[in-house]
Amino acid sequence: TEPSLNPKNEDVFLTEPSLNPKTNREKSAEILFEKFCINSMAMKSTSILGLFYSGRTNGLLIESGEGVTHSIPIYEGYSLPHSIFRSDFGGRDITEYLIKLLAKKKHKFYTTADRQIVKNMKEKICYISPNDNHHNENNEKYVYQLPDGNNIELDYERYQAPEIMFQPKLMENKEKQSILGLDELINKSIMTTDIDLRRTMWGNLVLCGGNTMFKGLKNRLN
Repeated sequence: TEPSLNPKNEDVFLTEPSLNPKTNREKSAEILFEKFCINSMAMKSTSILGLFYSGRTNGLLIESGEGVTHSIPIYEGYSLPHSIFRSDFGGRDITEYLIKLLAKKKHKFYTTADRQIVKNMKEKICYISPNDNHHNENNEKYVYQLPDGNNIELDYERYQAPEIMFQPKLMENKEKQSILGLDELINKSIMTTDIDLRRTMWGNLVLCGGNTMFKGLKNRLN
C-alpha cells in the first residue's frame, strides 16, 4: 500500500537492535534514499536510546522482550560490542512455563486465545521472588477470574513461572539448558568490560522491555 504521507524531502529517524549487521543498515538507507527520496536519515540503537531515556550515558542496559534478552554495556553513549551478550529467553517462555505449571493442576490451555489469557494472567499477578530460596516464600492463594467467569487458584506458580529468568533450566527444554540466567548474563557482560568501567556498570543497571516489568525484579537484582 502507498504511504499516506509523501516521504520526499522528509527527515527519517530509525531505531535498530543491538549488533544489527552493517548490511542491514546499508539496505535501509538504500531503500529510503533511492525509493522514497527522503532528505536525510539517522539511525540509533534502541538500547542506547533506552539508556538515554533514563538520563544516563554510561551504564548496563538489560533489555528483555517477548523472545530474547540482551545485556548491553554502554559507555559515553556508545555500546561495547565485545561485552554484549544475549540469552534466548523472554516473556513467551514465561507464558509457556506458566501453562505447564497450571496443567499440573488440571487447568488446560491449548488455543491461541487460551495462551493470551495466560499471558494476561502472567502480567497481572506474577512476580519475582526476592531470592532463589522459596522455602520462606508466602504461598498465599490468589483467586484469578477467567473471562468465562470461572475462578482458578494460584500460589507458587506466581513466582515460579518468572523464576526461569534466573534459572532457565527449570523450563526442562534441552535447547535452553545451556543459556545464561539474567544474573549470569549481567555478570558476564560487566566482567568482560575494562576493569575501570566495572564499578560504573554495576552502579547503573537500567531495565528495559516488557519482560522487565515484573514486580520484585529490581529488588532481586539489588
